[in-house]
Amino acid sequence: MMSSAPTRWPRHLLDRGADWFEAHVFEHLGTEQERERHLGLAETAEERFSSVCTTLLVPNAPVRRPYPGIAEKDLAIEGGVFTKPSVRATALSLLRVRAHHTVWDIGAGSGVVALEACALAHAGHVVGCGAQRRPRGVRV
Repeated sequence: MMSSAPTRWPRHLLDRGADWFEAHVFEHLGTEQERERHLGLAETAEERFSSVCTTLLVPNAPVRRPYPGIAEKDLAIEGGVFTKPSVRATALSLLRVRAHHTVWDIGAGSGVVALEACALAHAGHVVGCGAQRRPRGVRV
């Protein structure tokens, strides 16, 4: 199953001037179909990836500050479930996230809060962790 969802966040970052990352995309980890790709953000935005993938962003140039505020139309979220903009803004402002902070988004779901936190903790670290349902037809 191929997905366009992993291509939405590179477009979001590029639209906001955050072009200083290289994307390392890992698909089907631990299976015979395992694949690893290293791409620039512009290349990542044009590719199609498996719906079973993990992405690591690594800075490859000096950081310039992006701004938060992902529009709903720019999100590719399965089932349309994500944290609404007003809730993201309120939560992140109450946390008082600063440039050098480390932010953990536990139960990240769509990952949109972690993505917005990147704009605020641009000199720190942001980690989003979430559970994923098992794909159909896979035995555990």
